[in-house]
Amino acid sequence: MWGLMGKDAVLSHLAIHPDDDDVGSQFVKQSRIWFDSMWNTVARGLSE
Repeated sequence: MWGLMGKDAVLSHLAIHPDDDDVGSQFVKQSRIWFDSMWNTVARGLSE
């Protein structure tokens, strides 16, 4: 069962910048990788 535990999560104010060494850019890119992984996991669980 997938709950709504993240409904009160704090959103970040970071964005991707042209500078790849920027901490905000790195955080956003890693967060996107994590989100895509979780999204794919949920999608696989729903299709089974």
